Amino acid sequence: METPADPVAAPGHNLPSARNYLHDMRHAAHLFVTSDDAAETHLLSVMEHAYRLRWYREERDAHRDEVDGLLGGKTIADTARTSLFTRLLKLAFHNDQLQNKSRISRCAAALHHGWTEHVPADDLHTFIASKGGIVKCGRAMRTEGSASATPSARSLSPFLAIWPMTLRVTLRSPGQ
Repeated sequence: METPADPVAAPGHNLPSARNYLHDMRHAAHLFVTSDDAAETHLLSVMEHAYRLRWYREERDAHRDEVDGLLGGKTIADTARTSLFTRLLKLAFHNDQLQNKSRISRCAAALHHGWTEHVPADDLHTFIASKGGIVKCGRAMRTEGSASATPSARSLSPFLAIWPMTLRVTLRSPGQ
């Protein structure tokens, strides 16, 4: 008589879940807030976990639903201007820990810069350091973003002087 083979675990069964990433991210946030030593290291750890959680979210629809469920469980503003990285970072900190809200914005901008450059999560610290740190990395992202944005009225002013300032629109039905 043959003995049944050991059941084979499903692929990816040992990968962390969104809750694991969130737990690790909150632990690093706690260390950042309570530690005077190596605070930057803990902040970078929070950022790395948020970055990994974003990668996790993009893998499958089920992962997206799982992460969005975590984000929905906490009242974090979800507006057109709020980046996903900002929301993930706010998820890591308790409301009373967010004394410097601009830090979250700078960190989110740095993470977004890494994301747009397709930096692997394992290389995130090196990438941020190569850009001059969190602030400069985030500033570089904002500068690149503003350079590709719609031109301002000031940059268009020479053209506006020669173009007529009124626009006439005549609507006609198809039979006319």
